[in-house]
Formats: sequence, C-alpha cells, structure tokens
Amino acid sequence: MKIIRGLNNPSYQVIVSAGGAYKKLIRYKFDHNVKIFKSVPQIELLPEIDLFISHGGNNSINEALYCGKPIIAIPVGGEQADNASKIVFLGVGKRIDQNSLSEKKLQEYVEEIRTSNIYNERSKSIMETLKLTDGTTSSCKCIEWLSREKKPIKRKNSNLTITNETIRDILVYD
Repeated sequence: MKIIRGLNNPSYQVIVSAGGAYKKLIRYKFDHNVKIFKSVPQIELLPEIDLFISHGGNNSINEALYCGKPIIAIPVGGEQADNASKIVFLGVGKRIDQNSLSEKKLQEYVEEIRTSNIYNERSKSIMETLKLTDGTTSSCKCIEWLSREKKPIKRKNSNLTITNETIRDILVYD
C-alpha cells in the first residue's frame, strides 16, 4: 500500500501487477490513474513505460535493463538485495530497503529519476550493450569451453559483459 500511496499523483499512470495480493488490493478505492491487475504481460509492457518499480528479481531486472528502463528496486529476499545494489552502482536507478520504505522517499526517487536525464541515459547505454550480448549463444560457448577445458575462464580485462566481440578474447587457451 505504501508504494501505491507513494505514487498517488494524477500525472502518473500506475500499473500494478499484484500477484497474490490482487484480491486484497482490488477492495481499495484508488484514483483513476492506478490500475490493479493480477498479472501483466511484463515483457510487452516494459517498452511502453517510463520507470519500473520492482522487488529486484533477476528476470525482472534483466528485462527492464534490456528495454532501457530506469528502476527503483525494493528488495524482499534472495538475490534481490544484490541486484538492487547493482542498479545503484550502474546508475540506472535507486534502491529502497523495506525498513526505510516510505511514501515520501518513493516520491522523491520517482521525481529524481523523472527529472534527471542520467538514469535514462545510463539505462539506454546498458540496453545497447545488452543487445550486443546474444546471451544464449555466449552462454552456450562458455559452457562448451568449460566442459572441454575443465578450468576457470580467465578474463583479460575488467569488462563484465560478454558480447559476441569479446567472447573470443575471454575463451583463450593458456
């Protein structure tokens, strides 16, 4: 509820994918700018939005970054806290921990992301890099190399993203 109340601004169009909380949330009266759904076609919706608010799971974060969208992550468990920290490190969004979540902080972060070009620019930059990765092919090449060589992959540089251009340099023989 804090998230929805924090987004209570008539200039926002808010789409909530409520999951298990759907039956509880539809009992409340929200402004017309808030739409509550049990689920949404996230991959199709992401290209159309300006900002993504998420718990910070791997799939959601990768999908948002692939679409070049800034993110506010509110982690609740698992890998989500690490992902939220990476979002901040990459400059593509903000992190709000559960214990410090407030309507005011959410409003401040939304406005900061909306009014500062840096989050959109960084998100678009990450999107362009991700579009070069061809993750499935790169992953298969790495797995094949590991099974054949039976030793760790050593990187020559600190670039964390493996692209079709850099994979040849990464999968080298000693």
